[in-house]
Amino acid sequence: MTGAAATKGRTQICYKDWGILSTIGGGKKMRKHILILVLATFALVAVAGAAAAEGRDGGFNNYTPFNWVAAKDTIAGLVERTDRGIAIVSNDGHKYVVSGKDLSNYVGKKVAATGEVSTAGGNDTIAVSSYAICLFC
Repeated sequence: MTGAAATKGRTQICYKDWGILSTIGGGKKMRKHILILVLATFALVAVAGAAAAEGRDGGFNNYTPFNWVAAKDTIAGLVERTDRGIAIVSNDGHKYVVSGKDLSNYVGKKVAATGEVSTAGGNDTIAVSSYAICLFC
């Protein structure tokens, strides 16, 4: 029998053929492997805990309207005159106050404006760098 020997009607387990398990009973090799396993588990839990503390987005959810980076975007909609100046009302009804270019000649017309969109104090603005009359938007 490989791995077991018959002794007085009982089966006695022989650990010779079991490789790493042959050190059961307090061998140095087994203690080393258990220590490595415990340390690896601790490291994994620590890293996972730190990632969870940051949040799913890596900590980028702590912005206010005054400190996020403006992004270039294209806004299509109807040009209107408002109490805050000329604005583009997008197809979903969102208003963007226009700066950078004079669109007052296009009041009542649809345009597609490209520029940096930003939010300050609850007001969305677009610093228009280019625009075009929009026929199908």
